[in-house]
Amino acid sequence: MLQKVYEVDPFVCPKCQGTMSVVAIIEDPKELTKIIDWASQQKREQPETVCARSPPELALVSV
Repeated sequence: MLQKVYEVDPFVCPKCQGTMSVVAIIEDPKELTKIIDWASQQKREQPETVCARSPPELALVSV
């Protein structure tokens, strides 16, 4: 039904186009509320980026 109404396949990942599958069907509203509350509290941190730098210089040895 979602595919017909919104023209979107709910089993295709929108990011990588990979196949997704149903892992659980939750019908208990209390359990669903717990999961939603937990998910909303999780931080969505961006990975730390490191600035590019030149390779280390070799120690110059006088002969």
